[in-house]
Amino acid sequence: MNCAVWIALISAATAGAQCVEISGDRIRARDLAGALSAFAALPPETEIAISPVPGVSRKLPAAQLSKALGTPVAADICVKRVTRSLTVDEITAALRRSLQDDEAKVSVLDYSRASIPEGQLDFPRSGLSLSSNTLSVWRGRIQYGAGRSTAVWAKVRISKPTKVLVARRVLPVGHVLSAADVEERQIDSYSLTPPALVDPGKLEGLEAAREIRAETTIQPWMLRAKAAIKKGDLLRVSVNASGAQLRFEAKAEFEGRVGDRILVRNPLNGRLVAAVIRGEGIAEIDVDRTNHGKDPGSSSHAGPSVDQRDVYSEAQGLPSASR
Repeated sequence: MNCAVWIALISAATAGAQCVEISGDRIRARDLAGALSAFAALPPETEIAISPVPGVSRKLPAAQLSKALGTPVAADICVKRVTRSLTVDEITAALRRSLQDDEAKVSVLDYSRASIPEGQLDFPRSGLSLSSNTLSVWRGRIQYGAGRSTAVWAKVRISKPTKVLVARRVLPVGHVLSAADVEERQIDSYSLTPPALVDPGKLEGLEAAREIRAETTIQPWMLRAKAAIKKGDLLRVSVNASGAQLRFEAKAEFEGRVGDRILVRNPLNGRLVAAVIRGEGIAEIDVDRTNHGKDPGSSSHAGPSVDQRDVYSEAQGLPSASR
């Protein structure tokens, strides 16, 4: 037996003591040269076998090694994929790449401890799920090799400074808001999509749609446009029919806002008719449109339907009517 064969046999016998770490998808001659010097004689990129999956060791049989070298090999060689542990710094950097928001504050509280291969760490926005009001679990992946990946996760707290309006005092239902009722504050919002906020410059004309307690962050759904008409108010009602227009005064039977359809009382005969509020103290009856369907953009508070053509006929005899 020649010297080269003896060297291969002796080297292989000692190679089984520890696993050779592989960094790529393929085990090549250069990877095994440190464990078995005979492989140094082959071209470095010569493919010997496929690499094992991360976290799993594998033995290359002596017969397979002998076939690759063309000389006898006495023992198997253990191989495994190079792996490492995640770090808080790289997780934070990956989360920030996904967030793309310089104002967001990111704290990593826990993360997966399993060994991972070298690769690209990615936390897509679709992997984020809220587990409580302040904590989120964000699932990601390590992309490695030719289209391979392995799952990872991180428990995180994400917040963002947000300006909000807070009620200074209890605001009862129907209270018309003013600047004195609210205070602008900056808080940490624990959400990637903060709730819609109220513009302090647009409070005029808004009222509380429900009771708002002191120190409550005011949301748009808590407010509504203030009533343009109160029950019992006298209205200037315009009646439009076939190109003609009549006007008369009527009494509102319901409270309403611009766009609402409410009942008003015809002063001629006391009958109730439906009109759409167009402004403070102003309402309109479009006879042609109303008899072909609901007025677009209006919400109904009108109760029973009536034939609005009767309104036009009756309004012609009103002393206050004008063409």
